[in-house]
Amino acid sequence: MADGAGGGAAESALARLRKELRHRRDCAGRTVDQLIARAAANGVRLGRTTVSQAFNDGHQAPTWRTVHALARAMGAESAGLARLRELWEQASPREREGASLPQPRADVSPAPPREPATADVDPALLEVHEAVLPGPAPGGLPFLTPYLSRRHDDELRRCLEPAFAGERSVLALATGGSSTGKTRSLYEALRTLAPGRPLLRPRNHVGLLELLRARELGPGPVLWLDEAQRFFHGGPGAEEAADLLRLLLLARPGVVAVGTMWTEPYQELLARPGTVADPHSRVRALLESPATRRVAVPDRLSGPDRVRWRELADSSGDQRMADSLNAGARDGLVVQHLSGGPELREAYRAGPGAHFSHVEHALISTALAARGLRHYAPVPGALLAQAADAALDARHRPADPHWADVALRSLTSGARPDGRRTDIRSTLTALVAVRATAGGEAAYEPADYLEQALRAEGALPEPTPALWRALEEHTTDAHLLFAAAHEAHWRNFRKQEVRLLRRAIAAGHPHVLQSLMFALPRETWRGEDVMGWIADHAGLVSRDSTRLFLWSLHGSWPEAEARIVRRAVERVDITDPRDVTALLSDLEQIGHEGVLLARDPVARMRLPEPPLAARLLYRLRFRGHTDAAVRLADRLLPGADLTCAGLAAELLGALRAAGDRGADLAAVAHEAARRVDVSDQDSALVVLERLDEAGEPAAARLLAGRIVAAADVSDAESVGCVLEELRAYEGMTEPARHLAERAVGNVDLSVLEDVAFMLDGLRATGAAGALAEPFVAEAVRDGEAGQLPGVVLLLWSLKELGETEAAARLADRALEEGTELTDPEHAVYFLGELAALGRGGAVPEIAERAVAEVDAGDTGVGFLLRELRDMGRHDLVERLARRCVERGGDLRLVRRLREVGQDAWAERVIDGLIARDSSRGPYELALLLGDLVKAEERTAAARLARDTVPEVAVSSAEGTNALLQALRAAGLPEAATLLEARAARHPAAPAWSPRLPYGLETDGSPAEPWAWGELPEIDEAWCRRARAVSRRTRWL
Repeated sequence: MADGAGGGAAESALARLRKELRHRRDCAGRTVDQLIARAAANGVRLGRTTVSQAFNDGHQAPTWRTVHALARAMGAESAGLARLRELWEQASPREREGASLPQPRADVSPAPPREPATADVDPALLEVHEAVLPGPAPGGLPFLTPYLSRRHDDELRRCLEPAFAGERSVLALATGGSSTGKTRSLYEALRTLAPGRPLLRPRNHVGLLELLRARELGPGPVLWLDEAQRFFHGGPGAEEAADLLRLLLLARPGVVAVGTMWTEPYQELLARPGTVADPHSRVRALLESPATRRVAVPDRLSGPDRVRWRELADSSGDQRMADSLNAGARDGLVVQHLSGGPELREAYRAGPGAHFSHVEHALISTALAARGLRHYAPVPGALLAQAADAALDARHRPADPHWADVALRSLTSGARPDGRRTDIRSTLTALVAVRATAGGEAAYEPADYLEQALRAEGALPEPTPALWRALEEHTTDAHLLFAAAHEAHWRNFRKQEVRLLRRAIAAGHPHVLQSLMFALPRETWRGEDVMGWIADHAGLVSRDSTRLFLWSLHGSWPEAEARIVRRAVERVDITDPRDVTALLSDLEQIGHEGVLLARDPVARMRLPEPPLAARLLYRLRFRGHTDAAVRLADRLLPGADLTCAGLAAELLGALRAAGDRGADLAAVAHEAARRVDVSDQDSALVVLERLDEAGEPAAARLLAGRIVAAADVSDAESVGCVLEELRAYEGMTEPARHLAERAVGNVDLSVLEDVAFMLDGLRATGAAGALAEPFVAEAVRDGEAGQLPGVVLLLWSLKELGETEAAARLADRALEEGTELTDPEHAVYFLGELAALGRGGAVPEIAERAVAEVDAGDTGVGFLLRELRDMGRHDLVERLARRCVERGGDLRLVRRLREVGQDAWAERVIDGLIARDSSRGPYELALLLGDLVKAEERTAAARLARDTVPEVAVSSAEGTNALLQALRAAGLPEAATLLEARAARHPAAPAWSPRLPYGLETDGSPAEPWAWGELPEIDEAWCRRARAVSRRTRWL
């Protein structure tokens, strides 16, 4: 992982943890006080400040004790607790993987140039298209023409300049059609802004992954990703490379990456979720990241640009510019004509026997047809040869057994053995050879311009039956198999779709099961046969694929579930603690961890590193496998690294659970208290909790003293957290008072949240009184009263200290200075405090201001709506409802509006959702229909069906099928019948119809009845190759 990526992952996990907590609180509809009361009923005391900060961004991660208490207060079930625990662990990387080194300040100066500088790299090596003349060039010409800077070039420079200055990081993507000047635009921008910076140019995904894992990318070098689809679409390792790059860009400033990408189909495909599964989730996350900036390169010159182009051509005397301007006078494709793209298209259109021989044309057509089936990776030569051979007439099949190699070499080099040319202007070839390593076996891509031009015209060659067979036999990448299956589905080639999906499953792709269920004929559906086959043949190539396959079979197919569990347990390396821990966690979630424990991994595996040992001990204790936890603890105890807080805490927990290990427990408690790393404050506090639970007060006091001594007294939030935790244990008055005395003088009294933190800590430990008086008065008098969260938190703290008069003065200041009211939840709390402090006369005005000022899109707006309703201010309820509707919302807003009696405004939201989605495709409509039914808005669901089914597009078989299912699930059979009738009249029939229950053959004829058991077995040698690809790439 690149430098800083671990921190970025932890920050991302913390954001997801808080989002999950807020979602659960929103669903439960509980206020801070209600959560505190419920936590207290469960035996856990929480302060208002602690609870507030657990939900709000911008603060340190909450402790597991806090998260667990809040989750129980919100009614979380065991699965919800497990999910929150997983997020909390991910948000606490030091606890999970050991302490990370502090991140140095970004060095934005260029790194030592191990790679050639931008200005020294030949543009041909960067795949900038050479500009050529239609005929021979007398005297020779420079490789490139003079450059005309256009509007997108200015935009590109604006994206890059802050990153080169070290202010932030960026992935600048120039997107557009082929041969529009994307690569040249990047080249010119780097020559101008960073001519001396090293240019890192990985060849493919393998090189990119090596570079990112080796931490070679940081401030200084520039990462060059021309044709970024080669790195991020469907190729092995695409997902992992995208994830690592995204984390790096978010974690460290000064990182610069540039790339090009076609607008269609890559950008549009990758920037939206998949329809059945989402194999591009991490690539899409990179493309949608705030660090990624997309710059669109237009395919045509504007009128003013043509004038400037002509002027540059005249002033430079470069005939190529003048010729391309004349050639593009009709279609505007001036830049494309520089490299000869239109001529290549016409040469292909001329058909076999003209510019290209029959063999060459068949190979080009096969490569283009494969692209039409979403085979976006380079196509193996054997696949091209097999499909092209079947497409050739017998009279045109060559006698040379190496005919395919000869023809492919001619098409990629431009020169035939007899000296004649296959390329255009001795430059542009119809196929491009791509090799993973120097001297390695080549795979082939059609020329970008040729593919895009034919795609835009709807003229890509149709795949032949031979191509479908060749794809099935030669494709070992699970994602490409899934993509081809999608295309088979769209054509109603149901048997071919199932054959491809079976191979994707065997290769280890777990996201295709839903597609498989839809593709199988209803007449021969036998779930136990299908699931049994999956249990026996699914490629368990990674933790993710294993977990998803396990979940897919869980519950409904017990026999198949038991078989795949046995396979997963048999294949795991029982000596590898990391693999054992991962599988144990997955099996726990479906109740089958006993199968793994029966192999006794506790006794057989290598001793894990301390953080991993802590996780494994926790998993065993969490599921009640006390004996296994104690036996593992016994193996770990000799020489255990008790500086690791996580390991110390779990060893204490395991020994305490054993019940008869008093001597061992006391020894570990003493050593842990003496040695645990207290620089990781949160983890050390967990150990303190374990010591208290174990009944080891002396060790607990020793550790508390060390935590207090190491606490950063300049961080009020951190100090408040320690004091809040110390109050939960007996005998901690002295260390708490000592910390409070050290910290109280370091509080920034202008930041009311920090003052509230400190007061809460002082109150919790009984150290308030004289210590608090001096700075309370100053904070109330001079603190920033314009920030409502700080005002509310301090009001709470003052009231709990009995400082009602000071709280009243603070409330008066907030009223006088007009504290901001953008946060609806804190606005509710402020209204409540005003009333409690005898400032009820100000409540109406604050309520009106809140309605006008709050962020109407905030999820906490439901709290304010309910408060206004309870106040009897129905006029303000309606006014806020209007603002929420105008701001836009989803069905969650509908629920909030109905709760406060605003049915008319709720209907307006529904009207907006229906109007927005009525012009979209069937799949989007199916999603909205399902959401309406789930929200119990059945009248709206019926209206959506009535308004959209007569007009919705039915060209997508998959989308139509999804909408049909949604209509039936919603209890709308008449609308489903209407949609089915419309789809049957469309040339692209839906995936199933009564007339074609078994689909079509790949030649377009109706398929004869077929069943699962009649499909051919998959060759085991192919399975080994495909699974090796999946394991090597780790994208599954």
